[in-house]
Amino acid sequence: MRVLEILSDSNRGGAGAYLENYAANASPDTEIVAALPQGAMMAGRLRRAGAQVVECALHADTSFNRHDVAVLRTCIETFSPDVVHTHGSLSGRIAARLAGRCKTVYTKHTLSPPRRGIKGRAAAALDNRVTDAVIAVSRAAQDNLLQDGLDPSKVFLIYNGITGFSPAGPEQKKRAREALGIPQGGIVAACVARLEPVKNHRMLLEAFAQAACGDGPPLTLLLCGDGSLRQPLEALAARLPGGDKVLFLGEREDVAPVYAAADFFVLTSHSENMPLTVLEAMSAGLPALLSDVGGMSEAARENETALFTAPQDRQRTARALRALADDSALRLRLGAAARARFEQTFTAQVFARQTDSLYRKLVTGCEWE
Repeated sequence: MRVLEILSDSNRGGAGAYLENYAANASPDTEIVAALPQGAMMAGRLRRAGAQVVECALHADTSFNRHDVAVLRTCIETFSPDVVHTHGSLSGRIAARLAGRCKTVYTKHTLSPPRRGIKGRAAAALDNRVTDAVIAVSRAAQDNLLQDGLDPSKVFLIYNGITGFSPAGPEQKKRAREALGIPQGGIVAACVARLEPVKNHRMLLEAFAQAACGDGPPLTLLLCGDGSLRQPLEALAARLPGGDKVLFLGEREDVAPVYAAADFFVLTSHSENMPLTVLEAMSAGLPALLSDVGGMSEAARENETALFTAPQDRQRTARALRALADDSALRLRLGAAARARFEQTFTAQVFARQTDSLYRKLVTGCEWE
């Protein structure tokens, strides 16, 4: 079976990581061709994962463009895939319908406000017309799709899955902290996320400033990622108490040392679907502090693998940061349960097997596993 994966992103976002994990774990009898905009950051990683990569003259980070429809139709007619799977590209699904001879899939990677009115109904009608199946990576995404008018028979729940990391032992943690310039001793919290408004770093920094000034072990915060808010956030951290304990690590190709250095993970976003960074932290055996939005409570379990907060509640977030910093038994219990839940539900092998099964169902009509 041949699958053409169309990724419209130019950066290394969640959709690209999703596709990389699938390509590295797909069934051996599945040939994967990935069509990307020219210069896309994921090109090399996808090649190393086993995909054949074609860089096309596409408008990057754009869902629909008439020119892109023509380019992708030529690509589809050239490679004759059995399935066209799009990630942020309505142009790809329209091109697949025009080319014919293949099934179309797209994955709902982000949550969005419900579509309403005449334009919303028209968009839903178009989605149903050009799509054979939609993958929801969380129940929150599934609900979002149904609210938008997608045909329920076309919506399939397949949780994200990743290869993940192994929990770090004491020596590995020591080396990771040395490499990152973190003093030994104390407690380290890590947030791996783009520095963009939706990730809510401002509230996190304010809560951290409050928690860092409390009694108990000294607390360090690692912010791994880059984005439009980097300079304002660095300026905010410099003004806040404990700001010297906030380390901006920037964008990193290898995030394994960040998780190895950490005692717990934190993500206080305003909105999330099924964030891969939460799964990465779980795979590394880290407890977490998460905002209770979107699919977060499907990935983690409150008081079982993580503590939860609200994205606007600075006081509650500060208390939870301090609770995780002060209680090693709590961290150990939550982290062990997080690792076990990851192995049961969120491995790349489970995710890839279910995705392969959906492709086979569309192409051959066999039962979906």
